Amino acid sequence: MGLAALPLAGCGYQPAHGTRGAASAALGNIRIQDPTDEAAFELVEQLERRLSGEGNPTHELRYTISTNRRRLAVTEEEITTGYNLNGRVDFQIVDLRDQSIATQGSVSNFSTYSATANTVAARASERDARRRLMVMLADDLTARLIATAGTWAT
Repeated sequence: MGLAALPLAGCGYQPAHGTRGAASAALGNIRIQDPTDEAAFELVEQLERRLSGEGNPTHELRYTISTNRRRLAVTEEEITTGYNLNGRVDFQIVDLRDQSIATQGSVSNFSTYSATANTVAARASERDARRRLMVMLADDLTARLIATAGTWAT
């Protein structure tokens, strides 16, 4: 433990996601709802990297993903050269013992990408933006679960 953390050790401080933190055990006991589309596959892959569950799950993460694309940059000729890809994940942590909702909420974020005249490049740019968006949403969702684990994990 570093010297900066020494005063915190005396008051019983524990990091939320350390090896003995409250969130560490809770996050390891979450099963993630199976993905059904490309965005969900990307989100679930990212969440599995962060939650790394082992053993018998006590909770299930259920989610709904919504995305929309908005024009960001438009030339004088009305040609769109950039887009915002907005995303939102509404989620529930369900206690598998009694199917009650332990916690719920939503996270949102956005990613941008350039549109070019080349269709292949534009599609690749949009796919990359979608992947980046799912990474950010997984980060936001994981942070929310860590911050609130003490209120829903039993």
